[in-house]
Amino acid sequence: MRKAILFLTVLSLTCFSLASLDIPDPYDPEVWSSFDVNIDSLGFEAHKAYLSGDFASSAAMYLAVAQRDMKNNSVLYNLACCYGLLGQEKLASIFLEKAYRAGFTDLEHIKSDPDFEKVRSSERFSAAMDSLVVWNGKKPSFSGDEHFIKSTVYTKYEVYLPGGYDQSKTYPMIVGLHGYGGDLKRFARLLRLMKDRQVIYVVPEAPYPFMVGRDIGYSWSLWGMTDDEDLSNDSFAVSIDYVMNICAEVKREYPVGKSYLMGFSQGAMLTFITGITRHENFDGLIGMGGELFVDVVQDKLDEAKQLPIYIIHGRGDNVVPYESANEAVEVFEKHGMTYHLESFDGGHQVDRESFFKALEYFGIE
Repeated sequence: MRKAILFLTVLSLTCFSLASLDIPDPYDPEVWSSFDVNIDSLGFEAHKAYLSGDFASSAAMYLAVAQRDMKNNSVLYNLACCYGLLGQEKLASIFLEKAYRAGFTDLEHIKSDPDFEKVRSSERFSAAMDSLVVWNGKKPSFSGDEHFIKSTVYTKYEVYLPGGYDQSKTYPMIVGLHGYGGDLKRFARLLRLMKDRQVIYVVPEAPYPFMVGRDIGYSWSLWGMTDDEDLSNDSFAVSIDYVMNICAEVKREYPVGKSYLMGFSQGAMLTFITGITRHENFDGLIGMGGELFVDVVQDKLDEAKQLPIYIIHGRGDNVVPYESANEAVEVFEKHGMTYHLESFDGGHQVDRESFFKALEYFGIE
């Protein structure tokens, strides 16, 4: 009878647990809607709510993201922070522990994070911090001194040809550079905004991989991966050569007419630097949500006067502030450069209508 009793006990506990869950009806015709959520956009809105001081709304949205991605340590840590700011020591502790187990292991940052000031002295949060210290001490040490060295490798890029492609004709080429933590496939989706346009779209993948939650993202430099500033800058310079090699290779293989360089966020920063310093190779630049590093391009600004630059920036951008666009405009005006600033009501994103205007500006039909 023991086995039967044990089985019935487990069964009853399982039934109780399932009953407490909001399990969807598999025959509900709208059941798909719960999957049709853009968690990147939801995460961005959660961050905006956090910055505005609406920590309850921020926590609610981060919870919705976490339900779909429980291995994202940044989301879990942000949840802990929201609950810390709300004075909820139990929930702050639970999500902090979950964030640590998912990979957020920067104890020094956690110890000094002001978001936990309301709960830091509580018994529950103190116990959680003690647990993190113990867990951290038990981690095997398999990390040595980290070094970087240049290496010749093959890196991927993809070429998307227009409908009715004809090798005997020439086409404008747009080389699109994704943002920090992005990748080739996601940035290739901009092809939807170029539907029916006669353009060759080329998308490289940045060379430096790193973990973004449970996914792998890519960066155009080693920023954030090393404390060596010279190495970070040199890695960015290597990416410039990489982009130029792709441009040259595509021109050899396909009938390219005019050439345009386009980028978003970190990709826009690389677009500005590459386009201005190698201005003789391009017919225009499109920079979306990026920043101009004036000191890097200073010596080439006067030479690049004839290069048209189209800037797109959201007035509500909390990642790269809108002021960055105004600062770029001041520099371009000072050097008599050709530019257009297109602003929109939104944040750190690719704005559909603004992008269409950029294509029209350059006569890409």
